[in-house]
Amino acid sequence: MSDKLIIENTKTSGIVKVEFINAGGNTVIVQITNPRKTIITIPLQQLQTGIYLIRITNEDNSIVTNKIMKK
Repeated sequence: MSDKLIIENTKTSGIVKVEFINAGGNTVIVQITNPRKTIITIPLQQLQTGIYLIRITNEDNSIVTNKIMKK
C-alpha cells in the first residue's frame, strides 16, 4: 500500500464519509467527502503499520466495509 488510498465511486449514490478503524476498534481517520466526487484520495501517512477496516458511508446511508493492511 502506498501513502494514499484512492477510492473510485461507481455507484449512483455518492460517498459522504470514509472512516478508518484500527484493530483495537478505534476510529483513527474520518474524512467527510463531497458526494459529487467520483474519485476520493485519502492520505495515509499518519497511519501506523497494521490492519484497518475502512467504512464507507453513502448518501443513501448504506455502508460498505473493507479491510486493508498498511505495511
